[in-house]
Amino acid sequence: MRSLCEHCKITYTASEAECESLGFNPDIPPELYRARGCEHCNQLGYRGRTGIYELIMVDNTLRSMIHDGAGEQEMEAHVRLSRPGIFTDGLRRILLGETSMEEVLRVTQEK
Repeated sequence: MRSLCEHCKITYTASEAECESLGFNPDIPPELYRARGCEHCNQLGYRGRTGIYELIMVDNTLRSMIHDGAGEQEMEAHVRLSRPGIFTDGLRRILLGETSMEEVLRVTQEK
């Protein structure tokens, strides 16, 4: 995923629609960052890349689900009981100012 340029990123208060897209309380909107563009990033607003990650631990229950041919949604529901998804790591990076909301939504294909 693309990283925001440290030289030109700009901060703004999330709109109600953005809060809804990201799962934040619109009554307490967070400060987010967006790309602007400068000579350091060739007017793109992004400079460099970083990864977003999720870790799936295969426990005995998940192992049995795989063996028994359980559906993807059922397995994902079990995994989410103990581990956050890749979108959650993206949210963390948005709040740290490392990337933009648009970039995380693009990469994770969340709507």
